[in-house]
Amino acid sequence: MTTNWLDELEQRRFLGPEEGPHAFFPLGAFQGYLLSKQAYRGIIRSAHKRLLLYSLGITAVTTALGVFFGIHFYTMTWGGCILTLLNF
Repeated sequence: MTTNWLDELEQRRFLGPEEGPHAFFPLGAFQGYLLSKQAYRGIIRSAHKRLLLYSLGITAVTTALGVFFGIHFYTMTWGGCILTLLNF
């Protein structure tokens, strides 16, 4: 430990998740806090889970919309062709 507590704080501030007993969390609600490695990994893990769930949700919604509109336009196209032929 250095004699100057400000220098010590600055050094701890920039420790990554694999260095030292604590990690400085750079973003989000915990910005500026020194956290234990376990807490840091837990926050990152929960963020990854949330991102995965959001991306799966967006994929499911866009797939459902694509299937719905694909079927809709396919049937409307054939329906239009048949109605046009019946008119003549």
